[in-house]
Amino acid sequence: MRVGFYALLFASAALLASTAPLPNPPMTPAQHYAQAIHHEGLARHHTTVAEDHRQTANLHDNRIKAAKARYNAGLDPNGLTSAQKHQIERDHHLSLAAQAERHAATHNREAAYHRLHSQTPAPGTKRSIDELD
Repeated sequence: MRVGFYALLFASAALLASTAPLPNPPMTPAQHYAQAIHHEGLARHHTTVAEDHRQTANLHDNRIKAAKARYNAGLDPNGLTSAQKHQIERDHHLSLAAQAERHAATHNREAAYHRLHSQTPAPGTKRSIDELD
C-alpha cells in the first residue's frame, strides 16, 4: 500500500515536471545593457511628450483667461463657451501629460533593473575567489 502510494506520488510529480515549460535562457549582461539603453531612450521620449502636453495645456489655460476677459468686457458673448472648450482641451492635455509621465517612470524603473543586471556576471561564468572580497 505504501509503495503504491509513493509510486503514484512520484509518477504525478514527474508528470507535472514534464509539462512545465522550460525557462528562457537568461539574458547576458550585454543584452541587459542594450535593454537599459533602449528603456532610457523611451523614458526620455515620454518625458519630452509630457513636457509638450504641459506646454499645450498652458496655452489653453491662457486662452481660457483671454476668453473670460473678452466675455467680461462685453466683447464676446460666446466667451464662456469658448472658455469651456479650452478648459476641456487643457484637462485633456494634462491627463495626457500625466500618462506620459507614468510611462516615463515605468521605463526608468525598467532601465534601472537592466542597468543593475548588466553589471552582474552572467550565470555560469567562472569567477575567481578574489572577486568575492
